[in-house]
Amino acid sequence: MRLLALCLFALFFSFQSLAQCPVDLGSDTSACVGQNIILDAGPGYTYLWSDSSTAQTLSVVTSGTYWVSISNTSGCMNSDTVNVVFNPSPTVQISGDSILYWGYDLLECGTLMANLYGGTPPYDILWSNGELSTSIVVCDTLSTSYIVSVTDQSGCLATDTFLVNVQDIRCGNSNDKVLMCHVPPGNPNNEHNICISENAVPAHFAHGCYLGICNSLLAIEELEEFEIELYPNPSNGTFYLTIDEPGSLLLRIVSLDGKVLAEDEVMGPIYNIPSKDLFPELNADISSAVILSAIDLDGRRSSRQMILFLR
Repeated sequence: MRLLALCLFALFFSFQSLAQCPVDLGSDTSACVGQNIILDAGPGYTYLWSDSSTAQTLSVVTSGTYWVSISNTSGCMNSDTVNVVFNPSPTVQISGDSILYWGYDLLECGTLMANLYGGTPPYDILWSNGELSTSIVVCDTLSTSYIVSVTDQSGCLATDTFLVNVQDIRCGNSNDKVLMCHVPPGNPNNEHNICISENAVPAHFAHGCYLGICNSLLAIEELEEFEIELYPNPSNGTFYLTIDEPGSLLLRIVSLDGKVLAEDEVMGPIYNIPSKDLFPELNADISSAVILSAIDLDGRRSSRQMILFLR
């Protein structure tokens, strides 16, 4: 009888040991791709994880079901399982006007766009200037870096930074004129700076001149000239335009007396785009020689202006 009591006591003690061998990996959880989660089985045991590792903790970087078995020298054993999901992170890329010209009203301000991909919509957007929309308008007088932070529905974060260069092109005694680099037709090596009224800028654009100090644009990035293809020319009112040049392009139709007849800003490259899509405000009945100019707003100047005869 005494032996039986001792056996029952030993069995009870064994069950008690098993009951006092806790392990808890926590509730099912999630994180963002690129992060890691540390699963901890607690101290003082021998461990066997689902990947055959034997440490107290397991670093997890991929979605899946993970388990651990624990034991100690007293014969205590237990196990636990947890599901982990890694949500895809969003991607954000800022595009827009990388150069602003302080002193020329049409190009003093620019637009920045947060281009969003992946993740789990909807997104919360926060710009470094406090704006909350997908696109913002910036009108700086000093070069400024903008940061956008995007958080998706899963709490995953993405950021991007964009530098807006500002060129101060004010000139004249009252800073009420515009500094341009004049490129003489047929003699581009003799370019020189001129200080002109703002109203005269479009006519100089049409002849290949550009804003700011001569060579200042080329100093940002050394680039080859880009081509403009246009057909038919002469045209009866509609033409098709191809510019195999990436970046923000300012397209203008200018009369020979310097009046801007139509303009549009597009993201290049563009291929065989009809003029009615680019310049819906252009009068198709115009019957004179006009000039098409393309100015690269990302820091390059157009290399070619083509005369368009609308008949």
